[in-house]
Amino acid sequence: MRSWGNRAFWVVLLLVAALAVGGVIYGLLRHGVPARREAPEFLPQGQDLGLSEVRQTAMKEGRLQWELFARSAGFIQKENQAFMDEVRVDFHGKDGRIVHVSAARGMVDTRNNDVGLTGDVAVVDGTYTLTTESLRYESGKELILSETRSRLLGRGLDVAGDRFAYDLSGGRMDVRGHVEGKIGDEDPKRPR
Repeated sequence: MRSWGNRAFWVVLLLVAALAVGGVIYGLLRHGVPARREAPEFLPQGQDLGLSEVRQTAMKEGRLQWELFARSAGFIQKENQAFMDEVRVDFHGKDGRIVHVSAARGMVDTRNNDVGLTGDVAVVDGTYTLTTESLRYESGKELILSETRSRLLGRGLDVAGDRFAYDLSGGRMDVRGHVEGKIGDEDPKRPR
């Protein structure tokens, strides 16, 4: 009798274990294990897409407004932003003028085509060069603005100020706030 009791115990135990394993398998198959979706290791935290050697353009009223080139770019879709490294932007004025801007880093708001640039920013328009640490481009007004100390150099011109604005549609440039400089016939880049 003892052997039957021992066998019955093991049969019941195996039956309970089989039912438990079957229940777990059924639960997993029915509800599934949520898949972990992680960004690939090469994408910085939070970015949805990463690209290298990027070219992007913005159109306004049927004409090219700006053309951007970058060594690399990352996009965050929920914030409608693209972040770039080693950036060059060519801004196109209504009069055909092209203003070349380069910077270490950039950001584009993909909703309105506004551009922000930081780090060793250089703005070149013909014979004039403006240097600053950061600037932004307001697409709706076609304005290039800087709220950081800027220096404008060109033929007969060496001017620095705390704020800078360049109206691409009108071709007008303003330097404001603690303005210092020299205006004359000499090229400030040449040694005297």
